[in-house]
Amino acid sequence: MHEHIAEAVKEPDVVAVPPGAVCLRFDTMKIYSALGAVRHLLDTGQITPGDTLVDSSSGIYAHALALACHRYGMKCHIVGSTTVDRSVTFGAEHVQDPDMIIAGIGSSIPFENVRQELYDRVHWVNFDYAMSGAVELLRASGIFAGLSAGAAYLATLAERERDDSRTYVFIAADTGHRYVDSAYANHAQAHGLGSMRPHEVTSCADLSHPWSAMPWPPPRDDIQQSYAESSALLAETVR
Repeated sequence: MHEHIAEAVKEPDVVAVPPGAVCLRFDTMKIYSALGAVRHLLDTGQITPGDTLVDSSSGIYAHALALACHRYGMKCHIVGSTTVDRSVTFGAEHVQDPDMIIAGIGSSIPFENVRQELYDRVHWVNFDYAMSGAVELLRASGIFAGLSAGAAYLATLAERERDDSRTYVFIAADTGHRYVDSAYANHAQAHGLGSMRPHEVTSCADLSHPWSAMPWPPPRDDIQQSYAESSALLAETVR
């Protein structure tokens, strides 16, 4: 028995997805980070039970933080914000994709705690292909998930074509409910799996729509230049 609904909701369902893949399907994966953040703030004495946490969110993290605050006896105030369309951490800030509504992937904050050396390859998938991947995932497995799951499904299939001797695990970080109008309503325009292939590149400067992929990490200069340009733009925006 779980002590709180937050503990139950954070557990993923492990689902086999043909051909030869495994999906970790979450109601909301962000509860892990929200619970961890609130617990850390409590343990370090920066907050105490009964305090109010204020956060800006474009959607699912607000729900996760509210559950975490309820779990630990905190109050919560959420300020609604829009998503952004730049991905600084993985060097795609120069490629615009205004239809993409995944805030975390599009963050304009350079997250310097990302351990770049742990990645073998990175795929950049735009809105049209992510939506198509989500629709195809639903058709193939019955898993109703968000845009990031659609993109992850495409990347999984592409990597399996390169080497089918391994078991591939991908994450469906949340359900598809918040994407019904913005994505699933366009299911008639979804591309078939056979028509979608990644464009292999060797530098972040060569990234292009609708889908690019490359070995990772890239030359160090690529990331350093990306972070420098992003930090300068962020500083200018703040001023």
